[in-house]
This record gives sequence, structure tokens and C-alpha cells, in this order.
Amino acid sequence: MQPGTALQWFFDALGVPAVNVPSALEAQSALLRTLLDGKRMLLLLDNAHDADQVRPLLPGSPGCMVLVTSRSQLTGLVVEGARPVPLDVLDAGEAAELVASRLGAERAEAESAAVAAIVEHSAGLPLALSVTCARAVAGPTLRLADLAAELADARGRLDALQTGEKSTDLRAVFSWSADKLSEQAARMFRLLGLHYGPDISAAAAASLAGITLAAARTALAELTRASLLTEDAAGRFGCHDLLRAYAAELASATLPAAERDLAGRRALDFYARSAHAAASRLFPAHGQVLLPAPSLQGVTPEEFSGPAAYDAGGQLVRRGGPRPAQRHRASGRVVRGRALLEARLVLGTAPQPARPDARGARGAGHRRARGGQAG
Repeated sequence: MQPGTALQWFFDALGVPAVNVPSALEAQSALLRTLLDGKRMLLLLDNAHDADQVRPLLPGSPGCMVLVTSRSQLTGLVVEGARPVPLDVLDAGEAAELVASRLGAERAEAESAAVAAIVEHSAGLPLALSVTCARAVAGPTLRLADLAAELADARGRLDALQTGEKSTDLRAVFSWSADKLSEQAARMFRLLGLHYGPDISAAAAASLAGITLAAARTALAELTRASLLTEDAAGRFGCHDLLRAYAAELASATLPAAERDLAGRRALDFYARSAHAAASRLFPAHGQVLLPAPSLQGVTPEEFSGPAAYDAGGQLVRRGGPRPAQRHRASGRVVRGRALLEARLVLGTAPQPARPDARGARGAGHRRARGGQAG
């Protein structure tokens, strides 16, 4: 919607005759500010496209408040003094309450396991939960377990959430944000649909896309502003499963198979070489997996140097890792094993380990139990 159309709605609501409305947008905006001056009003601007769409609709009177909802972060308005109120997806408890409120407590309790599965597969997204509940209400004999089974199939999850209406179809709703992206950010979003794992670092994303770290950060920042990604305190980027499925669909539909395959190989090469670098830094006395040189074009592995190198290396192997007392001992095994495994995936062969030192020359049975000499 253009700002002029929204302004006309305001003028109609305020009883302004059409003949008194100027034609220029700037003059229309000034007229709105004049009409609202001294009044106490709440204006709701729902689903704003960007800050430029909102600015002509803002009153100048301090007695008025404007509530703007948007899929974008509208950073420009925040710079100008707007107060952002980020809304996350629903947690498990909130999502279950929503389902129970739509279906009735009795039906939800009777199939509590199915409700839990629906909540999980809907990624806490209110629209996905509402669409599933609407299907259940429309078919009172339909078992919630059957709906949960449809959602459990990641490949068909978005199909199960189709409504036939653009305002409530998840693909259409996601496209409102995806279609506004720059070419580089759109390509990054699609490639992220090919990445296995709940989140990704900027360095890994750069190698996945075969671009510089600076370019990757720019693309990731744009995706974050569009609410297609979230960034956690550790600087890792992720999205919920439904967005990931949408990104994967776009990748399959728009990127050649050769490009998708090469992106996957770059990601594996990045992880193998980064794990190798971490193992070399953490445990320099142990035998190391030999990796081919050079790396694939566009791959820039993580480097581990300086005072924080040990902690940075440990980041590569945890996520629910061992307890602190076990970390120094266990992390080395995991890092070296991961480097070996991922190198095999990248090369399609088993790399030869470097010559072990005296401490590593133990019995063959022990080496096999530890995963080879590099373990």
C-alpha cells in the first residue's frame, strides 16, 4: 500500500471532504499532522513495508501514539526515536495454550502428545499454529495425530500449512520479506537452506556462499533486519525450521544443482579445515589429519591465535558438550575426530594421519578404540 492510500483512509475517518485533500504527498502528510494536533489518538500501522512507508503517516502532536508492526526492524525509525519491541516466536507453553484456546481444552488434553508434536513442528510460529488449528476445527473428526504426522515430514511441512489465501499462506507471507532482499542477501538466504545445523557463524556463511567475510556480514545483517534470521549473543545466525524449509525450497527451485553441490563442498571444507586448525592449536603434540592444499576457492577457514584461541577452538565442538571437568580431555578427541570425519566427507577418501609422537605410539587396538592415531 502506498502512503497516500493510507492517508486517504485517515482523512475519510476524520471526516475530511475529498476536495479538501491536496494532491502532493508532503501536503497530505502536513494536513494529517494539522488535524491531529492537540488530539489524543492511537494510530495502528500494521505490516509496514519499510520506514519510508511509515514516515508520512506520523503525527506531530505529542498526545498521539503510533503502534507500527512490521516484519522488518525499521532501523531508520529507531534512529529517529522510535522504541523497538521485538517479538519472538511462542515458547512451548504459550504455543500449547494457543492450541487449547482454539480447539478447546478437552480435545487438546485428549491428544496431548499430538499437540506437543504440532507445537514442535510449527516452530512456535503463531500463524502456523493457527492454520493447523483451523484445519482441526474444520474437520472435527480429524485426529490431531494425523495433522502432527503431516507436519513431521520436513519436505512437505509447508504444503501441510497451505490455506489457499495469500494473507495466511506461509509461503506467501515469507515471500513478502524474501522478495525485498538484495540479490546477494537473497542468494545467502537460499544457500542457508542447504546448511545442516541449527545456526551458522559469519565465517562459515562466507565460505558456504564463496564470498568475503565482509560481504557475508552485510548479507547476514540484511537478513536479520528482514527478520529472516536471528543473531544470538555469540554472533551465530539461525532461523526456525519453517523458514529453513522455505529457504531450501527456494534453493532447489532457483539455484543450479552444480552450484548447490559446490556450496555444500565449500561448507564441509570450511568445517574440516577449521576443526583441523583448532586441533592443531589445542593439541599440537598429537598427530594431525593431513588435508589437501589449497582449500576450495572461496573457503576461508577459521584461524585460532591470541589469548582467546583455546576458547575459540572449543566453540567448534560443543553445544551440549562435556562438563567443565571433562572438557579439556574430551574436546581434543571430538575436534580431531571431527576433522578426520569431515575431511573424509570433503575428499571422499580417508586422509592419512601425520606421524604420531612417542606418546601416540600405542597398541593398534587402543588406536582403533580412540578413532585412529589422530584421536
